[in-house]
Amino acid sequence: MLEFIRDWRSLLAIVAIPILAFPLLMYLVPSVLYAQHIAWEETVLQVEVQVSNSNSTPEEFDTHMGGRLLEWTVEPMQAGEHGLLEQRLLNEDVEAILQIFPVQEGNTTVYECTIYYTSTDDSSAIAQGRLVQALTDWSEVLVEKRISSANLDVNATLDPVRLTAKEQADTADDAERTGQLLSYFVPALATLWTATMAIQPAIDLTAGERERGTLEALLGAPISRIEALTGKWLAVATFAGAGAIMQGLGFAAGIWVLLRGAPELTPPNLGFTTVLLLVLALLLFTVMIVAVQLAIAVRSASVREAGTALTPATLLLLAPILIAQAVRLEGLAMFWYGVPVVNVLLGMREALAGTTRIAHVMIWVTTSLLYAGLSLVFAARSFRREELIGSIS
Repeated sequence: MLEFIRDWRSLLAIVAIPILAFPLLMYLVPSVLYAQHIAWEETVLQVEVQVSNSNSTPEEFDTHMGGRLLEWTVEPMQAGEHGLLEQRLLNEDVEAILQIFPVQEGNTTVYECTIYYTSTDDSSAIAQGRLVQALTDWSEVLVEKRISSANLDVNATLDPVRLTAKEQADTADDAERTGQLLSYFVPALATLWTATMAIQPAIDLTAGERERGTLEALLGAPISRIEALTGKWLAVATFAGAGAIMQGLGFAAGIWVLLRGAPELTPPNLGFTTVLLLVLALLLFTVMIVAVQLAIAVRSASVREAGTALTPATLLLLAPILIAQAVRLEGLAMFWYGVPVVNVLLGMREALAGTTRIAHVMIWVTTSLLYAGLSLVFAARSFRREELIGSIS
């Protein structure tokens, strides 16, 4: 284990990457997205307007097309050209095509509109959005004019029921909303990072020692196999735990960077109980996952075989992670808090969201202790196998 720790790549993985990666991630991703948003906001897009039985646009339409970063032309509409419209969009002659059909309903003219665009093309989708906004504004002006011409009050007619700020006041404060936001990705990243941090030392202390010929000498020492397993488990758990601590510091630094870039976000209320539950959940998960990884690695004849076995086994964690992040905490059935891995993730989500319930904590702590114990039994049985000596020879 000391040789593994002395390796500069191990120190890089346990210290530098968690401390630096998360702040950079929290800074770069919003910055890139914001820069892309600004770039699109300044991009002028080409659209075409076609009016049925006319070469000119309807009343006041031109006014609402201005100032939307759209260069548009009016073209005559031709019958049976649906396929031609699709081809022009595919050839990127224009980003979107708006067709307007004036229809007479009684004494009033209604404009039926169709927008042709390609939803899988970013520029076409943005052009469609700008056209929809222009049509919405145009429709509002026409409605106001027609209501006013009927001697009716526009606001009273269009908004007879009004939802004021007082009636829709949110009882959750900004810190609670931030905690809920963090609960959607922090537990997933924490568990996945801890599991991946334990893979390499678990392989090195089992299959790696077997290849180097040191495992046989260890098993011949005047200690029991359980004592040897306990030492290896403590070493791997310490390494994974240290990585988790560094990860937590990196998360804290990353969240600080994120909050500085988003003043509208408020830091979550992470009290002593919340931190205690997060640490307990991650500790129980570490106990279980390290024991399982040691049991799988010790059954492998080589480092390559152990890596081949542990990598897909670790990727299987994605299933419970996705389930735990997708389900709604409110009204969730009790049995979910007893499902392996899912229970720990749900516990961390509740702690961050501030919705912790004692009954749920009792269930996921009890079941996690059970799963951790079973994992240790599985690892002990794997280490006691007589084939272990034969495979070394």
